[in-house]
Amino acid sequence: MSYQIETFKTHAEIFVDIKLATTETVKEIVSLVPRHITVILKKQHLTAETFVSLVKKAGFTNRHDYYFNDPDYPEISRVTNERDASGHRVGVFPSAELSWHSAGNNRKHPEQFIALYCVKKGLGGDTYFANGYLSYEDLPEKYKNLSHKVKVVIRCNKENMNLTAQEAEIFSGQFDKQRGKETYQTIVKPLVSYNPYTNKPALYFCHPYINNMYIEGDNNFDSLEFFSFLKKHMFQKKYIYHHKWEEGDLIFNDQSSGLHRRDAVNKEEIRFLYRVAFNLKN
Repeated sequence: MSYQIETFKTHAEIFVDIKLATTETVKEIVSLVPRHITVILKKQHLTAETFVSLVKKAGFTNRHDYYFNDPDYPEISRVTNERDASGHRVGVFPSAELSWHSAGNNRKHPEQFIALYCVKKGLGGDTYFANGYLSYEDLPEKYKNLSHKVKVVIRCNKENMNLTAQEAEIFSGQFDKQRGKETYQTIVKPLVSYNPYTNKPALYFCHPYINNMYIEGDNNFDSLEFFSFLKKHMFQKKYIYHHKWEEGDLIFNDQSSGLHRRDAVNKEEIRFLYRVAFNLKN
């Protein structure tokens, strides 16, 4: 099945009815994500069932049993401010602004990709996707050399991420620890990551989660100065794709080489996104 693609500096857009695409076409489209970081397909018509089936054509995903997972399709995390008849939240990240992050920041082995599908657009909630390739490429040479030596200490920070108490319990790892699991925890990652599919370097600077930056054996490293520089550098408009959601929008994003953030959502209008995290099939 043929499709059209339009490429931009920060992302790519593909024109096809992906519900009708063959498994090979879906795999081919998703294989473009590591190259472009963010790939958009508009005017799609997916149900929870067809959304999960689509992702499974390209990759492996896991089922979860958190309160925000769809009971019939537990691969889906519901990102919504909707509540059930009893007034309980049915989704994660309901309304607050979300700062820069990627899925599974503080997990040792997070899935590399996410798929987001807009069921109800609501008001607000624009999402911004930062391209880590571009921000790395534009680093001044002295900082580029330095960046390869830097490690970052990452853990869940309730205040910086605007998390509810329920979300903080899950993403800090407390909830799973009580169930004998080690899912979310404090971890150390290199500041520069290499995408396993393109082998291109990218900055991984999810600053709301970063509690420390250091270079092993270098007591003169000024982490505060470097942190401040990166915060100004990485999130320049020229490295970012700004997406205003419409119902039927489908976005694939590479979490290993990019970050995203979200504007606050108007509480008076229901916004509902399906989200699935996955890894590619070989």
